[in-house]
Amino acid sequence: MTDLLNHLLRSGVTPSFSFPLDVADFRGEGMKNFRRHVWPKMQTGLKQGLSTYSPGKVLTVDGVRYKVNGLYIYGAEDGVNRAQTHFSDGIDGERIRYYNRCTSERCGWVSSEMSEPLDSPDCHVCGGQGSVETGIWYRPDGFAPIIVPWDGDDDLSSRRDWNRTMLPQKVTERSSIQPAGGIEFPAPLTDEEESNLIPASFEEHSESIDENSLEKLQDVFQRIQIRSTPDDGTGAELLLINSGYNGTGYHVCELCGRTEARGDMLQGRRAEGHFRPYAPIPETRVTADHESRHKCQGTPFSPSDSNGNSHDRLFLGMTFITDMIIISIPVQAPFDTSANIVRQREINDALVTVKEALITEFQKAANLVNREIKGGVRKRSFDVGGNSVNHFEIFLYDDVSGGAGLTPSLLRGEEAWPRFIRILEATEERLGGSKCIGGEGCGKACLGCLLDFRNQREHDRLDRRQGLRLLRYILHGTVPTIESGTSEGGIEEIERLAGLLRESLRSFNDPDVEVSHPDGVLTFRRDGNEVLIRPRIPYVSVIHEPVVSEWFQQGLLPQNSIRTGQHSQISLTALEQSPSDYAEKIYRALNPDYD
Repeated sequence: MTDLLNHLLRSGVTPSFSFPLDVADFRGEGMKNFRRHVWPKMQTGLKQGLSTYSPGKVLTVDGVRYKVNGLYIYGAEDGVNRAQTHFSDGIDGERIRYYNRCTSERCGWVSSEMSEPLDSPDCHVCGGQGSVETGIWYRPDGFAPIIVPWDGDDDLSSRRDWNRTMLPQKVTERSSIQPAGGIEFPAPLTDEEESNLIPASFEEHSESIDENSLEKLQDVFQRIQIRSTPDDGTGAELLLINSGYNGTGYHVCELCGRTEARGDMLQGRRAEGHFRPYAPIPETRVTADHESRHKCQGTPFSPSDSNGNSHDRLFLGMTFITDMIIISIPVQAPFDTSANIVRQREINDALVTVKEALITEFQKAANLVNREIKGGVRKRSFDVGGNSVNHFEIFLYDDVSGGAGLTPSLLRGEEAWPRFIRILEATEERLGGSKCIGGEGCGKACLGCLLDFRNQREHDRLDRRQGLRLLRYILHGTVPTIESGTSEGGIEEIERLAGLLRESLRSFNDPDVEVSHPDGVLTFRRDGNEVLIRPRIPYVSVIHEPVVSEWFQQGLLPQNSIRTGQHSQISLTALEQSPSDYAEKIYRALNPDYD
Protein backbone atom coordinates (compact mmCIF):
# COMPACT_ATOMS: atom_id res chain seq x y z
CA MET A 1 0.00 0.00 0.00
CA THR A 2 2.86 2.37 0.90
CA ASP A 3 4.57 1.72 -2.46
CA LEU A 4 1.30 2.46 -4.29
CA LEU A 5 0.84 5.78 -2.46
CA ASN A 6 4.43 6.78 -3.18
CA HIS A 7 3.96 5.97 -6.85
CA LEU A 8 0.76 8.02 -7.08
CA LEU A 9 2.36 10.98 -5.31
CA ARG A 10 5.54 10.97 -7.38
CA SER A 11 3.56 10.58 -10.59
CA GLY A 12 1.54 13.69 -9.77
CA VAL A 13 -1.76 11.77 -9.64
CA THR A 14 -2.50 12.50 -6.00
CA PRO A 15 -2.89 16.23 -5.18
CA SER A 16 -0.09 17.44 -2.94
CA PHE A 17 0.25 21.22 -3.22
CA SER A 18 2.81 22.57 -0.71
CA PHE A 19 3.66 19.10 0.62
CA PRO A 20 6.97 17.47 -0.39
CA LEU A 21 6.49 14.23 -2.31
CA ASP A 22 10.03 12.98 -1.77
CA VAL A 23 11.47 13.30 1.72
CA ALA A 24 15.14 12.68 2.47
CA ASP A 25 16.63 12.14 5.92
CA PHE A 26 20.10 12.85 7.17
CA ARG A 27 20.16 10.15 9.83
CA GLY A 28 22.94 8.75 11.98
CA GLU A 29 21.87 5.34 13.32
CA GLY A 30 24.33 4.01 15.86
CA MET A 31 24.16 1.71 18.84
CA LYS A 32 23.96 2.39 22.57
CA ASN A 33 23.79 -0.36 25.19
CA PHE A 34 23.31 -2.96 22.46
CA ARG A 35 20.25 -1.14 21.08
CA ARG A 36 19.77 0.98 18.02
CA HIS A 37 20.04 4.69 18.77
CA VAL A 38 19.61 7.69 16.48
CA TRP A 39 21.86 10.71 16.94
CA PRO A 40 21.59 13.37 14.20
CA LYS A 41 18.26 13.37 12.42
CA MET A 42 17.16 16.03 9.95
CA GLN A 43 14.63 15.89 7.18
CA THR A 44 13.91 17.87 4.03
CA GLY A 45 12.52 17.35 0.55
CA LEU A 46 14.79 15.29 -1.69
CA LYS A 47 15.14 18.17 -4.18
CA GLN A 48 16.72 20.22 -1.42
CA GLY A 49 18.40 17.23 0.17
CA LEU A 50 20.42 16.40 -2.96
CA SER A 51 22.23 19.68 -2.37
CA THR A 52 22.00 20.18 1.40
CA TYR A 53 23.04 16.60 2.23
CA SER A 54 25.49 16.22 -0.65
CA PRO A 55 28.16 13.60 0.24
CA GLY A 56 31.28 15.38 1.44
CA LYS A 57 29.42 18.21 3.18
CA VAL A 58 29.80 18.84 6.90
CA LEU A 59 26.53 19.52 8.71
CA THR A 60 26.13 20.94 12.20
CA VAL A 61 23.30 19.43 14.25
CA ASP A 62 22.77 20.50 17.87
CA GLY A 63 26.28 21.95 17.92
CA VAL A 64 27.96 18.77 16.67
CA ARG A 65 29.60 18.52 13.25
CA TYR A 66 28.87 15.50 11.05
CA LYS A 67 30.20 14.65 7.62
CA VAL A 68 27.80 13.21 5.02
CA ASN A 69 29.54 10.03 3.94
CA GLY A 70 26.94 7.47 2.95
CA LEU A 71 23.44 6.60 1.83
CA TYR A 72 20.61 5.89 4.23
CA ILE A 73 18.46 2.93 3.17
CA TYR A 74 14.85 2.86 4.34
CA GLY A 75 13.40 -0.50 5.38
CA ALA A 76 16.56 -2.45 4.63
CA GLU A 77 15.97 -6.20 4.51
CA ASP A 78 19.48 -6.96 5.75
CA GLY A 79 20.52 -5.12 8.93
CA VAL A 80 24.20 -5.75 8.18
CA ASN A 81 24.44 -5.15 4.41
CA ARG A 82 21.68 -2.60 4.03
CA ALA A 83 22.47 -1.44 0.49
CA GLN A 84 22.86 -4.85 -1.05
CA THR A 85 19.27 -5.19 -2.24
CA HIS A 86 19.44 -1.77 -3.93
CA PHE A 87 22.59 -2.53 -5.90
CA SER A 88 22.50 -6.29 -6.43
CA ASP A 89 20.41 -6.03 -9.62
CA GLY A 90 22.77 -3.57 -11.34
CA ILE A 91 21.19 -1.04 -13.69
CA ASP A 92 17.60 -2.06 -13.11
CA GLY A 93 15.83 0.88 -14.77
CA GLU A 94 14.01 1.80 -11.56
CA ARG A 95 16.38 2.81 -8.77
CA ILE A 96 19.39 2.95 -11.06
CA ARG A 97 19.03 4.39 -14.55
CA TYR A 98 21.12 5.85 -17.35
CA TYR A 99 22.16 9.48 -17.63
CA ASN A 100 23.06 10.39 -21.23
CA ARG A 101 24.34 13.93 -21.64
CA CYS A 102 26.79 16.11 -23.55
CA THR A 103 29.87 17.11 -21.57
CA SER A 104 30.98 19.91 -23.92
CA GLU A 105 31.39 23.17 -22.03
CA ARG A 106 28.14 25.21 -21.96
CA CYS A 107 26.21 22.74 -24.11
CA GLY A 108 24.43 20.87 -21.34
CA TRP A 109 22.18 18.75 -23.57
CA VAL A 110 20.51 15.90 -21.66
CA SER A 111 18.71 13.03 -23.35
CA SER A 112 15.28 11.92 -22.18
CA GLU A 113 16.43 8.33 -22.76
CA MET A 114 17.12 6.72 -19.38
CA SER A 115 16.54 3.04 -20.11
CA GLU A 116 19.68 2.43 -22.18
CA PRO A 117 22.91 4.10 -23.33
CA LEU A 118 22.81 6.09 -26.57
CA ASP A 119 24.23 4.59 -29.74
CA SER A 120 26.23 7.64 -30.88
CA PRO A 121 28.84 9.48 -28.78
CA ASP A 122 28.45 12.65 -30.89
CA CYS A 123 26.21 15.50 -29.75
CA HIS A 124 23.59 16.42 -32.34
CA VAL A 125 23.10 19.84 -30.70
CA CYS A 126 26.60 21.33 -30.38
CA GLY A 127 28.31 18.97 -32.83
CA GLY A 128 30.81 17.78 -30.22
CA GLN A 129 32.66 14.69 -31.41
CA GLY A 130 32.60 12.02 -28.72
CA SER A 131 31.20 14.50 -26.19
CA VAL A 132 28.10 12.48 -25.28
CA GLU A 133 28.80 10.39 -22.21
CA THR A 134 26.68 7.81 -20.46
CA GLY A 135 26.61 7.57 -16.70
CA ILE A 136 24.27 5.98 -14.21
CA TRP A 137 22.26 7.59 -11.44
CA TYR A 138 20.57 6.41 -8.28
CA ARG A 139 17.61 7.87 -6.42
CA PRO A 140 18.63 7.93 -2.72
CA ASP A 141 16.31 7.46 0.23
CA GLY A 142 18.47 9.59 2.48
CA PHE A 143 22.01 10.27 3.67
CA ALA A 144 24.10 9.36 6.70
CA PRO A 145 27.40 9.92 8.50
CA ILE A 146 29.94 7.17 9.12
CA ILE A 147 29.33 5.21 12.35
CA VAL A 148 32.40 4.08 14.34
CA PRO A 149 33.11 2.36 17.69
CA TRP A 150 33.40 4.56 20.77
CA ASP A 151 34.16 4.13 24.44
CA GLY A 152 33.13 7.09 26.52
CA ASP A 153 34.80 10.08 24.89
CA ASP A 154 37.42 8.07 23.03
CA ASP A 155 37.19 7.20 19.35
CA LEU A 156 38.13 3.53 18.99
CA SER A 157 37.96 3.39 15.19
CA SER A 158 41.73 3.09 14.84
CA ARG A 159 41.83 -0.01 17.06
CA ARG A 160 38.50 -1.83 16.79
CA ASP A 161 35.96 -2.93 14.22
CA TRP A 162 33.05 -2.99 16.66
CA ASN A 163 32.03 -1.89 20.10
CA ARG A 164 28.84 -1.92 22.14
CA THR A 165 28.62 1.85 21.56
CA MET A 166 28.72 2.96 17.91
CA LEU A 167 28.44 6.73 17.33
CA PRO A 168 28.72 9.02 14.29
CA GLN A 169 32.35 9.77 13.59
CA LYS A 170 33.45 13.15 14.89
CA VAL A 171 34.50 15.84 12.44
CA THR A 172 37.43 17.93 13.59
CA GLU A 173 39.47 20.67 11.97
CA ARG A 174 42.13 18.06 11.17
CA SER A 175 39.69 15.67 9.54
CA SER A 176 40.12 14.92 5.87
CA ILE A 177 37.11 16.66 4.33
CA GLN A 178 36.43 16.04 0.66
CA PRO A 179 34.80 18.73 -1.51
CA ALA A 180 31.07 18.24 -1.77
CA GLY A 181 29.24 17.60 -5.03
CA GLY A 182 27.14 20.07 -6.96
CA ILE A 183 23.63 20.04 -8.35
CA GLU A 184 23.09 20.30 -12.08
CA PHE A 185 20.07 22.30 -13.10
CA PRO A 186 16.92 20.30 -13.87
CA ALA A 187 16.56 18.94 -17.37
CA PRO A 188 13.03 18.53 -18.77
CA LEU A 189 12.57 14.94 -19.92
CA THR A 190 10.49 15.70 -22.98
CA ASP A 191 10.57 13.33 -25.92
CA GLU A 192 11.60 14.44 -29.41
CA GLU A 193 8.03 15.38 -30.37
CA GLU A 194 7.32 16.81 -26.90
CA SER A 195 4.07 14.89 -26.86
CA ASN A 196 3.58 15.76 -23.18
CA LEU A 197 3.49 19.51 -23.95
CA ILE A 198 1.00 21.58 -25.91
CA PRO A 199 1.72 24.59 -28.13
CA ALA A 200 0.53 27.87 -26.65
CA SER A 201 -1.48 30.13 -28.93
CA PHE A 202 -3.18 33.48 -28.52
CA GLU A 203 -5.28 33.05 -31.68
CA GLU A 204 -8.39 31.78 -29.88
CA HIS A 205 -8.44 35.01 -27.82
CA SER A 206 -7.46 37.36 -30.65
CA GLU A 207 -10.88 39.05 -30.75
CA SER A 208 -10.68 40.01 -27.08
CA ILE A 209 -7.06 41.20 -27.12
CA ASP A 210 -6.51 44.91 -27.62
CA GLU A 211 -5.08 45.91 -31.00
CA ASN A 212 -1.72 47.07 -29.63
CA SER A 213 -1.09 43.84 -27.68
CA LEU A 214 -2.25 41.70 -30.60
CA GLU A 215 0.18 43.39 -32.97
CA LYS A 216 3.04 42.89 -30.53
CA LEU A 217 2.12 39.23 -29.97
CA GLN A 218 2.06 38.54 -33.70
CA ASP A 219 5.50 40.12 -33.98
CA VAL A 220 6.97 38.26 -30.99
CA PHE A 221 5.69 34.88 -32.17
CA GLN A 222 7.68 35.26 -35.37
CA ARG A 223 10.79 34.76 -33.24
CA ILE A 224 9.72 32.42 -30.45
CA GLN A 225 7.55 29.40 -29.80
CA ILE A 226 5.90 28.60 -26.47
CA ARG A 227 4.73 25.26 -25.13
CA SER A 228 3.25 24.36 -21.76
CA THR A 229 2.03 21.42 -19.76
CA PRO A 230 -1.67 20.69 -20.28
CA ASP A 231 -4.24 21.65 -17.66
CA ASP A 232 -5.26 18.04 -17.04
CA GLY A 233 -2.80 17.68 -14.15
CA THR A 234 -0.34 15.39 -15.91
CA GLY A 235 2.53 17.88 -15.75
CA ALA A 236 6.00 17.22 -17.13
CA GLU A 237 8.92 15.26 -15.72
CA LEU A 238 12.21 16.93 -14.84
CA LEU A 239 15.50 15.26 -13.93
CA LEU A 240 17.70 16.69 -11.16
CA ILE A 241 21.24 15.33 -10.73
CA ASN A 242 23.98 15.68 -8.14
CA SER A 243 26.99 14.85 -10.31
CA GLY A 244 29.59 14.93 -7.54
CA TYR A 245 32.63 17.15 -7.16
CA ASN A 246 33.72 18.42 -10.60
CA GLY A 247 31.02 16.24 -12.18
CA THR A 248 32.91 13.01 -11.49
CA GLY A 249 30.21 11.23 -9.50
CA TYR A 250 30.66 9.05 -6.42
CA HIS A 251 32.08 5.66 -5.61
CA VAL A 252 29.49 3.76 -3.57
CA CYS A 253 29.92 0.54 -1.62
CA GLU A 254 27.53 -2.06 -3.01
CA LEU A 255 26.98 -3.61 0.43
CA CYS A 256 26.66 -0.70 2.87
CA GLY A 257 26.18 2.40 0.71
CA ARG A 258 29.22 4.32 1.94
CA THR A 259 30.13 7.07 -0.56
CA GLU A 260 33.60 8.33 -1.39
CA ALA A 261 35.21 10.55 -3.99
CA ARG A 262 37.83 7.84 -4.66
CA GLY A 263 37.23 4.11 -4.95
CA ASP A 264 40.35 3.14 -2.99
CA MET A 265 39.03 5.01 0.05
CA LEU A 266 36.32 2.37 0.46
CA GLN A 267 38.83 -0.35 1.35
CA GLY A 268 40.69 1.59 4.02
CA ARG A 269 44.24 0.93 5.13
CA ARG A 270 45.78 -2.41 4.14
CA ALA A 271 42.50 -3.30 2.37
CA GLU A 272 41.01 -4.13 5.78
CA GLY A 273 37.56 -2.83 4.92
CA HIS A 274 35.70 0.28 5.96
CA PHE A 275 33.16 1.47 8.53
CA ARG A 276 29.56 1.68 7.46
CA PRO A 277 27.16 4.67 7.48
CA TYR A 278 25.16 2.86 10.20
CA ALA A 279 25.73 0.40 13.04
CA PRO A 280 25.31 -3.14 11.65
CA ILE A 281 22.68 -4.87 13.75
CA PRO A 282 21.80 -8.44 12.73
CA GLU A 283 18.33 -9.84 13.22
CA THR A 284 19.46 -12.63 15.54
CA ARG A 285 22.23 -13.29 18.07
CA VAL A 286 25.55 -13.94 16.35
CA THR A 287 29.02 -15.19 17.19
CA ALA A 288 32.07 -13.00 17.71
CA ASP A 289 33.38 -13.66 14.21
CA HIS A 290 30.13 -12.63 12.47
CA GLU A 291 30.51 -10.03 9.72
CA SER A 292 28.54 -7.50 11.76
CA ARG A 293 31.43 -7.42 14.27
CA HIS A 294 33.88 -6.38 11.55
CA LYS A 295 34.27 -3.63 8.99
CA CYS A 296 32.40 -3.88 5.71
CA GLN A 297 34.26 -5.78 3.02
CA GLY A 298 32.15 -4.43 0.18
CA THR A 299 33.65 -3.05 -3.02
CA PRO A 300 32.59 -0.08 -5.14
CA PHE A 301 29.43 -0.62 -7.17
CA SER A 302 30.58 -1.08 -10.77
CA PRO A 303 27.91 -2.58 -13.07
CA SER A 304 28.24 -3.08 -16.82
CA ASP A 305 25.71 -1.69 -19.28
CA SER A 306 24.18 -3.37 -22.33
CA ASN A 307 27.19 -2.30 -24.42
CA GLY A 308 29.61 -3.99 -22.04
CA ASN A 309 30.92 -0.73 -20.59
CA SER A 310 31.60 -0.63 -16.85
CA HIS A 311 30.36 2.27 -14.70
CA ASP A 312 32.38 2.64 -11.52
CA ARG A 313 30.92 6.03 -10.60
CA LEU A 314 27.40 6.84 -9.58
CA PHE A 315 25.44 10.08 -9.78
CA LEU A 316 22.66 10.82 -7.32
CA GLY A 317 19.38 12.16 -8.63
CA MET A 318 15.63 12.19 -8.84
CA THR A 319 12.81 12.92 -11.23
CA PHE A 320 9.81 15.00 -10.28
CA ILE A 321 6.54 15.99 -11.91
CA THR A 322 5.55 19.63 -12.11
CA ASP A 323 3.91 22.23 -14.36
CA MET A 324 6.05 24.25 -16.73
CA ILE A 325 6.28 26.42 -19.82
CA ILE A 326 9.07 26.46 -22.39
CA ILE A 327 9.98 29.53 -24.44
CA SER A 328 11.89 28.33 -27.49
CA ILE A 329 14.05 30.55 -29.73
CA PRO A 330 14.99 28.99 -33.09
CA VAL A 331 18.64 29.51 -33.99
CA GLN A 332 18.06 31.30 -37.28
CA ALA A 333 19.02 34.64 -38.82
CA PRO A 334 20.37 36.90 -37.41
CA PHE A 335 22.10 34.30 -35.20
CA ASP A 336 25.20 32.42 -36.19
CA THR A 337 23.67 29.09 -37.18
CA SER A 338 26.84 27.03 -36.81
CA ALA A 339 26.95 24.47 -34.01
CA ASN A 340 29.62 26.54 -32.24
CA ILE A 341 27.02 29.06 -31.04
CA VAL A 342 25.65 26.52 -28.56
CA ARG A 343 28.90 26.64 -26.56
CA GLN A 344 29.42 30.41 -26.62
CA ARG A 345 29.54 32.07 -23.22
CA GLU A 346 27.76 35.21 -24.41
CA ILE A 347 24.54 33.50 -25.55
CA ASN A 348 24.53 31.25 -22.50
CA ASP A 349 24.89 34.22 -20.16
CA ALA A 350 22.16 36.06 -22.08
CA LEU A 351 19.75 33.11 -21.74
CA VAL A 352 20.38 32.70 -18.00
CA THR A 353 19.95 36.45 -17.46
CA VAL A 354 16.66 36.65 -19.37
CA LYS A 355 15.42 33.60 -17.49
CA GLU A 356 16.11 35.18 -14.10
CA ALA A 357 14.58 38.53 -15.06
CA LEU A 358 11.46 36.77 -16.42
CA ILE A 359 11.03 34.81 -13.19
CA THR A 360 11.20 38.01 -11.15
CA GLU A 361 8.67 39.85 -13.32
CA PHE A 362 6.34 36.86 -13.64
CA GLN A 363 6.20 36.36 -9.88
CA LYS A 364 5.61 40.07 -9.44
CA ALA A 365 2.79 40.18 -12.02
CA ALA A 366 1.10 37.07 -10.57
CA ASN A 367 1.54 38.20 -6.93
CA LEU A 368 3.50 35.05 -6.13
CA VAL A 369 5.91 34.52 -3.27
CA ASN A 370 9.54 34.66 -4.35
CA ARG A 371 10.97 31.22 -5.18
CA GLU A 372 7.62 29.64 -6.09
CA ILE A 373 8.83 29.69 -9.68
CA LYS A 374 12.19 28.37 -10.83
CA GLY A 375 13.68 27.89 -14.23
CA GLY A 376 16.54 26.78 -16.41
CA VAL A 377 17.92 26.90 -19.92
CA ARG A 378 18.69 24.18 -22.41
CA LYS A 379 19.49 23.64 -26.07
CA ARG A 380 17.69 21.24 -28.33
CA SER A 381 17.82 20.21 -31.92
CA PHE A 382 14.74 18.90 -33.71
CA ASP A 383 13.28 18.62 -37.15
CA VAL A 384 11.63 21.65 -38.74
CA GLY A 385 10.39 21.09 -42.27
CA GLY A 386 12.84 18.28 -42.85
CA ASN A 387 15.83 20.22 -41.50
CA SER A 388 17.48 19.90 -38.10
CA VAL A 389 17.30 23.26 -36.34
CA ASN A 390 18.88 24.14 -33.01
CA HIS A 391 16.76 25.95 -30.44
CA PHE A 392 17.63 27.92 -27.33
CA GLU A 393 15.05 27.30 -24.64
CA ILE A 394 14.13 29.00 -21.39
CA PHE A 395 11.86 26.90 -19.18
CA LEU A 396 9.98 28.02 -16.08
CA TYR A 397 8.44 25.53 -13.68
CA ASP A 398 6.47 25.43 -10.43
CA ASP A 399 8.78 24.79 -7.51
CA VAL A 400 6.06 23.01 -5.54
CA SER A 401 5.51 19.30 -5.30
CA GLY A 402 3.37 17.95 -8.11
CA GLY A 403 2.97 21.42 -9.65
CA ALA A 404 0.20 23.90 -8.99
CA GLY A 405 -0.48 25.27 -12.47
CA LEU A 406 1.29 28.55 -11.67
CA THR A 407 3.49 28.83 -14.74
CA PRO A 408 0.91 27.64 -17.32
CA SER A 409 -1.54 30.19 -15.89
CA LEU A 410 0.64 32.83 -17.49
CA LEU A 411 -0.74 31.74 -20.86
CA ARG A 412 -4.39 30.99 -20.08
CA GLY A 413 -7.43 33.19 -20.18
CA GLU A 414 -8.36 36.34 -22.10
CA GLU A 415 -6.11 38.59 -20.03
CA ALA A 416 -3.14 36.24 -20.13
CA TRP A 417 -1.62 37.37 -23.42
CA PRO A 418 -1.69 41.14 -22.83
CA ARG A 419 -0.16 40.36 -19.43
CA PHE A 420 2.52 38.28 -21.15
CA ILE A 421 3.48 41.29 -23.27
CA ARG A 422 3.53 43.50 -20.18
CA ILE A 423 5.86 41.01 -18.48
CA LEU A 424 8.23 41.10 -21.46
CA GLU A 425 8.17 44.91 -21.39
CA ALA A 426 8.79 44.96 -17.62
CA THR A 427 11.69 42.55 -18.16
CA GLU A 428 13.15 44.92 -20.75
CA GLU A 429 12.84 47.80 -18.27
CA ARG A 430 14.56 45.77 -15.54
CA LEU A 431 17.43 44.80 -17.83
CA GLY A 432 17.59 48.35 -19.16
CA GLY A 433 19.09 49.48 -15.87
CA SER A 434 16.25 51.43 -14.23
CA LYS A 435 16.13 48.94 -11.33
CA CYS A 436 19.88 49.02 -10.76
CA ILE A 437 21.31 50.52 -7.60
CA GLY A 438 21.60 54.25 -8.09
CA GLY A 439 19.19 54.22 -11.02
CA GLU A 440 21.98 53.77 -13.57
CA GLY A 441 22.74 50.56 -15.41
CA CYS A 442 25.29 48.39 -13.61
CA GLY A 443 28.25 46.71 -15.27
CA LYS A 444 26.91 43.14 -15.16
CA ALA A 445 24.42 42.50 -12.34
CA CYS A 446 23.54 44.03 -8.99
CA LEU A 447 21.10 43.60 -6.11
CA GLY A 448 18.74 46.06 -7.73
CA CYS A 449 18.28 44.30 -11.07
CA LEU A 450 19.18 40.60 -10.89
CA LEU A 451 21.14 39.32 -7.90
CA ASP A 452 19.08 37.24 -5.48
CA PHE A 453 19.60 34.38 -3.06
CA ARG A 454 17.56 32.28 -5.48
CA ASN A 455 20.18 32.58 -8.23
CA GLN A 456 23.35 32.73 -6.14
CA ARG A 457 24.88 29.78 -8.01
CA GLU A 458 24.50 31.71 -11.25
CA HIS A 459 25.81 35.12 -10.16
CA ASP A 460 28.97 34.80 -12.27
CA ARG A 461 26.83 34.06 -15.36
CA LEU A 462 24.40 36.95 -15.07
CA ASP A 463 25.07 39.78 -17.53
CA ARG A 464 22.42 42.49 -17.67
CA ARG A 465 23.57 43.92 -21.02
CA GLN A 466 23.74 40.56 -22.79
CA GLY A 467 20.30 39.72 -21.43
CA LEU A 468 18.93 43.05 -22.66
CA ARG A 469 20.23 42.38 -26.17
CA LEU A 470 18.52 38.99 -26.32
CA LEU A 471 15.29 40.28 -24.76
CA ARG A 472 15.09 43.11 -27.29
CA TYR A 473 15.50 40.58 -30.07
CA ILE A 474 12.56 38.58 -28.66
CA LEU A 475 10.36 41.61 -28.05
CA HIS A 476 11.21 43.89 -30.97
CA GLY A 477 13.25 41.83 -33.41
CA THR A 478 16.28 44.07 -32.81
CA VAL A 479 19.53 42.48 -33.97
CA PRO A 480 21.81 42.15 -30.91
CA THR A 481 24.53 44.80 -31.22
CA ILE A 482 26.77 46.75 -28.89
CA GLU A 483 24.18 49.54 -28.99
CA SER A 484 21.18 47.34 -28.08
CA GLY A 485 22.77 46.56 -24.71
CA THR A 486 22.29 50.14 -23.51
CA SER A 487 19.26 51.66 -21.82
CA GLU A 488 18.08 53.59 -24.87
CA GLY A 489 20.01 51.73 -27.55
CA GLY A 490 22.53 54.59 -27.53
CA ILE A 491 26.29 54.99 -27.72
CA GLU A 492 27.21 54.52 -24.04
CA GLU A 493 28.72 51.08 -24.58
CA ILE A 494 30.94 52.01 -27.51
CA GLU A 495 32.04 55.14 -25.64
CA ARG A 496 33.01 52.96 -22.69
CA LEU A 497 34.91 50.56 -24.96
CA ALA A 498 36.67 53.42 -26.73
CA GLY A 499 37.70 54.70 -23.29
CA LEU A 500 39.20 51.32 -22.34
CA LEU A 501 41.28 51.18 -25.51
CA ARG A 502 42.27 54.84 -25.26
CA GLU A 503 43.53 54.24 -21.72
CA SER A 504 45.56 51.23 -22.86
CA LEU A 505 47.05 53.21 -25.78
CA ARG A 506 48.39 55.80 -23.33
CA SER A 507 51.05 53.32 -22.25
CA PHE A 508 52.79 54.04 -25.57
CA ASN A 509 53.20 57.75 -24.66
CA ASP A 510 52.14 58.80 -28.14
CA PRO A 511 49.83 61.85 -28.16
CA ASP A 512 49.33 61.64 -31.93
CA VAL A 513 46.89 58.67 -31.76
CA GLU A 514 43.31 59.83 -32.24
CA VAL A 515 40.40 57.71 -30.99
CA SER A 516 36.78 58.20 -32.05
CA HIS A 517 33.68 56.10 -32.75
CA PRO A 518 31.58 57.55 -35.59
CA ASP A 519 28.50 55.48 -36.50
CA GLY A 520 29.43 52.69 -34.09
CA VAL A 521 32.89 52.09 -35.57
CA LEU A 522 36.00 52.39 -33.37
CA THR A 523 38.35 54.56 -35.39
CA PHE A 524 42.06 55.02 -34.63
CA ARG A 525 44.24 57.47 -36.62
CA ARG A 526 47.92 58.41 -36.60
CA ASP A 527 49.98 60.15 -39.29
CA GLY A 528 47.53 59.27 -42.04
CA ASN A 529 47.17 55.64 -41.02
CA GLU A 530 43.75 54.40 -39.94
CA VAL A 531 42.31 51.35 -38.20
CA LEU A 532 38.55 50.70 -38.24
CA ILE A 533 36.96 48.17 -35.87
CA ARG A 534 33.32 47.22 -35.48
CA PRO A 535 32.71 45.47 -32.12
CA ARG A 536 30.42 42.53 -32.87
CA ILE A 537 28.23 40.36 -30.62
CA PRO A 538 29.80 36.88 -31.10
CA TYR A 539 26.53 34.94 -31.51
CA VAL A 540 25.29 37.18 -34.34
CA SER A 541 26.09 36.17 -37.91
CA VAL A 542 28.65 38.45 -39.57
CA ILE A 543 26.40 39.09 -42.55
CA HIS A 544 23.52 40.18 -40.29
CA GLU A 545 25.50 42.55 -38.05
CA PRO A 546 24.13 45.95 -39.22
CA VAL A 547 27.41 47.85 -39.67
CA VAL A 548 29.37 44.90 -41.04
CA SER A 549 26.48 44.17 -43.43
CA GLU A 550 26.81 47.70 -44.84
CA TRP A 551 30.51 47.10 -45.40
CA PHE A 552 29.68 43.98 -47.41
CA GLN A 553 27.18 45.97 -49.50
CA GLN A 554 29.91 48.53 -50.21
CA GLY A 555 32.17 45.78 -51.52
CA LEU A 556 34.41 45.81 -48.48
CA LEU A 557 35.62 42.57 -46.95
CA PRO A 558 35.82 42.96 -43.15
CA GLN A 559 38.48 40.83 -41.50
CA ASN A 560 38.90 39.49 -37.98
CA SER A 561 42.50 40.73 -37.83
CA ILE A 562 43.79 44.29 -37.33
CA ARG A 563 45.72 46.07 -40.10
CA THR A 564 45.96 49.65 -41.23
CA GLY A 565 43.42 50.64 -43.87
CA GLN A 566 41.42 47.50 -43.19
CA HIS A 567 37.85 47.16 -41.93
CA SER A 568 37.85 44.75 -38.99
CA GLN A 569 35.06 43.03 -37.08
CA ILE A 570 36.18 41.89 -33.62
CA SER A 571 34.24 40.18 -30.83
CA LEU A 572 33.00 42.70 -28.28
CA THR A 573 33.89 40.23 -25.53
CA ALA A 574 37.46 39.86 -26.80
CA LEU A 575 37.93 43.65 -26.86
CA GLU A 576 36.50 44.01 -23.34
CA GLN A 577 38.56 41.21 -21.87
CA SER A 578 41.93 42.14 -23.42
CA PRO A 579 41.99 45.90 -24.14
CA SER A 580 45.77 46.14 -23.61
CA ASP A 581 46.47 43.30 -26.08
CA TYR A 582 44.28 44.87 -28.74
CA ALA A 583 45.73 48.33 -28.03
CA GLU A 584 49.17 46.96 -28.88
CA LYS A 585 47.87 45.42 -32.11
CA ILE A 586 46.22 48.71 -33.02
CA TYR A 587 49.37 50.69 -32.30
CA ARG A 588 51.53 48.31 -34.33
CA ALA A 589 49.14 48.71 -37.27
CA LEU A 590 49.24 52.52 -36.99
CA ASN A 591 53.01 52.66 -36.53
CA PRO A 592 54.77 50.13 -38.81
CA ASP A 593 58.16 51.20 -37.39
CA TYR A 594 57.20 50.29 -33.83
CA ASP A 595 59.43 47.57 -32.42
